[in-house]
Amino acid sequence: MRITDQALQELAAKVGAGNHTAYRHLYFACAPTALTVVRGHLPDRAQSMHVVRATFCEVWWTCAFDVR
Repeated sequence: MRITDQALQELAAKVGAGNHTAYRHLYFACAPTALTVVRGHLPDRAQSMHVVRATFCEVWWTCAFDVR
């Protein structure tokens, strides 16, 4: 499923406000693509999943920082 840039921005704003449901939607919309990209550079699946998880932790903090 492709998500629009506007929808991503709206989700990011909600994530920045602490909305956990929005974070889950953002994760499920973007994580599969992120994992595919990372797997192209790191063939180890476990390591790739760790990178994606760490990236989305950073997304949480970045969204919160940008809203404030």
